[in-house]
Formats: sequence, C-alpha cells, structure tokens
Amino acid sequence: MNLSYFFEGKLAKEEVASAFLAMMLDGHGGFRQYFFERLTAAGSRCASESRSIPFKVIVEHERVDVVLDSDDLAILIENKVQAGSLTPGQLLQYYREAKGRSPAKRTAMVYLAPRTVGASEVARLRESPEFVAHPTDEALHLSWDELTRFEIEPSDPWRVLVEAGLAAVKRTVQEADQGKFQREHRSEIVAALDDALLKLQAHLKDRVRFSRWRAHNLEEILTNKTNVTIWADAVFDADEEGRPTVPASADGRYPVTVRTQFRLSEGGKKNESVKNWWRAFVANSEVDLPDLGTFRRNESRWFVYERSVSVNREELTRLVFEQTLAVARFLDGRL
Repeated sequence: MNLSYFFEGKLAKEEVASAFLAMMLDGHGGFRQYFFERLTAAGSRCASESRSIPFKVIVEHERVDVVLDSDDLAILIENKVQAGSLTPGQLLQYYREAKGRSPAKRTAMVYLAPRTVGASEVARLRESPEFVAHPTDEALHLSWDELTRFEIEPSDPWRVLVEAGLAAVKRTVQEADQGKFQREHRSEIVAALDDALLKLQAHLKDRVRFSRWRAHNLEEILTNKTNVTIWADAVFDADEEGRPTVPASADGRYPVTVRTQFRLSEGGKKNESVKNWWRAFVANSEVDLPDLGTFRRNESRWFVYERSVSVNREELTRLVFEQTLAVARFLDGRL
C-alpha cells in the first residue's frame, strides 16, 4: 500500500502527516508506546507516568496539530515536516492559549520536527514566565528522524500500512530538507561573494572596478575595463538548475572550490607596454604569488590558482577577498 499519494500534489503535507500521526497514536499500541518512550528519553516525566491513560486523540484542535487529551493532562503536538515552516513564538503562543482554556490542567508541549528544528522554540517556551509559573508542565523536542525509526513486528496485521506511512513521512522530510539546503547553500555562497566584492571595492577604492557574474555551478567576481582581467570564482557541485547537490556539514560548512585566475584582456592588448610585459610573462608555465601559492598557465593562457575547501559564509568571503586582493597587488600598475 502506497501512502505517498497523500503527500503529493496540493495536499498540505504537514496536515497529512498530522493525520497519520494521530491515527497511529490512537490506533496502534506499539507505536504509542514507542512515542512515549521517545518523550521520556527527551526528558519527559509525564510520558512515563501516563502510558496507561486513555487519551482522546484530536487533530487540528484550537490551531494545534495533534492533541492527546485526558482529564488531568494534555499533550499538545506542534508538527513540522518542512524545516522552513518554523514560525518564531508559535509554541509559546499555543501554550498561552492552552493555559487560558485550562489553567489547572497539566500541559506538555511537544515540538515535532526534522532533526533539531524547533529546539529554539522549546527553549523560548521554557524560559517564559508563564511556563516557569507551572513547574509540572513540560516543553519537549522530538525528531521525526527518531519516530520514523519505529520497527513494527513482522506479524503485525497493520505492518504494510504502518511501514508505508512512516516511509512516506520520512521521504517528505528528506525532500523538504533537500530543497531547503539547496536554497540556503546557494544563498550563502551568493552572500559571501557579495561581501567579498564590497570588501575589495572598499580596499582598492576606485583603482579597480568589479562586477558579479554567475553560472549554474559558480558565483564569480570579475574586474571591469582593466588591462588584465581577474576572475574570482566559488565553484560547487550543482544540478542543471543551479541547485547545489552536496549538503552542508553539521557545523554549517559546505564544499566549494575557490578559484582565482587572470589573463591579458582585450583592452590590454591595445596597451603596448602591458602587451609587451604579458608576452614575456606568459612564457612562464607557472608563477608564485607571495602569501598565496602557485598559479599555473592553462591552454587558454589563463594563470589559475584554486583550492578545494569546506567553509562557512564568513570563511568563503575571507578566502575570495584575500586571493583576489593578492592578485590585484601582484598586478598593481598593470591593471
């Protein structure tokens, strides 16, 4: 049985995931026990104390995605399957509303999302005066990555349905993650080169003019109307639509090749002194630039230096700025 159809097309993925979660909590004892075990591992006291309570399961109640409700305890679950759908302050607002409806009822707020998405929302709630005033209430984070690891008994009559549903949720989370990291990855590289360009303009003032260019797998800074053209590139693996295909590491670094190259420009060919200098210079197959490294001449007579690194935005800005500035200083007087 393929439940992925519920997660495709125009159906709201988080609402479908919430309905599936509610169905599992209400109708599958093994999954419900596993759910409470994960809450206990996350630090919950009420989860271990309340496994035998006959909760009423409600979907989309008072704006909360899933509610496990009893006479003395309410577990409110805010469900996110797309990391980019986080709304700051949402969990705190829902808690305030819940306490307004039932001030005396013990309340556990659960933020269910991919990886650690929403952990900041849990921390915000825990630090709020309203929450601190109710020491038996709980604020917990639970990961879909953990829930989708639930293993059902081979003899369980619902095995096919449960495994199909968990697989569909897992695939939805992964696809959402892929799209998000691609957008963020590219935007971080764009921002890093924009920052590097501003630093170069501020450092070199009006002596050298720069502009920006891009291709599907690179972002570039290049000189304008100079005798020698400089290109500074950040190159990365990307699909045909320019979306990076290699994810960032856990600490926010992404793989990129920082490449700097220079060559005599069309304008430089009209400057006799620069042209004569270049004619002698290009006879070298490589040249060492102080504090940078060896530039090697390719078949197109570009002198190229590149290094593959794993960097964050600030580190990429610094590398592109330093490499480009080193070349500009080397060429000073000929640009």
